[in-house]
Amino acid sequence: MLVYSAVKFFFSFVELGVATILTMSLFRFPLKYNYYKFIIISLVMTSISFYLRDVLLLSNYAIPSMLISEMILITVLFNLPVYYSLFISVIGFMAGALMEYAVIIAGDLLGLTNPELIATNVVHSSLIYMITSIITIMITIYIRYRKFGFMFLLNKMTMREGIKRYNFAISAILVMAMCLLQVTSLSYNKLNIHSYVLIGLAISFFVALYISYKHNKKLINEKYERMKNR
Repeated sequence: MLVYSAVKFFFSFVELGVATILTMSLFRFPLKYNYYKFIIISLVMTSISFYLRDVLLLSNYAIPSMLISEMILITVLFNLPVYYSLFISVIGFMAGALMEYAVIIAGDLLGLTNPELIATNVVHSSLIYMITSIITIMITIYIRYRKFGFMFLLNKMTMREGIKRYNFAISAILVMAMCLLQVTSLSYNKLNIHSYVLIGLAISFFVALYISYKHNKKLINEKYERMKNR
């Protein structure tokens, strides 16, 4: 039992670690000198997930608790506004959930595994974590090589700015995404609607990215216009 728990914890930690690096890469954070912060964030989230899911058997509370802990840690470790940290955390969770669900459904369709085996068999769950981690690393390398990502203005990513009209769409996305992530957690444990959840996650994630990209571009253009007119 102890070995089973240790193996599951380790592979979960690896998956969350590379997912954290992907998330921060999407927002153009430098990796150099920040690896220890990524390790701290991943270790705390893995510990919370393991404690709630495997010790207390309260799986439905895992995602909200992990999301809140990541938001707090990003705020503290990177000295960012809470609203911006929440935005980063939600986008990261959606990306991670999307990739993990895609791997699970692909394995199920190929007859290699199924959600029940993943939940009860350490080999199947570890393989899902590792395959998801490899895919995440490949996407991260591509993103950093192509220099994709957002460069939001920090003074425009605060709670006060978040309720203004031009940030309302992003605020709405955050609320809907958090609700969808909780539905994802519930469906994984109780309902057989994995394909529908994957489609919903994919649509929400890409809509969120598109709106964020347009909003980010608008803010940066406005900044440069103001500087040009001085």
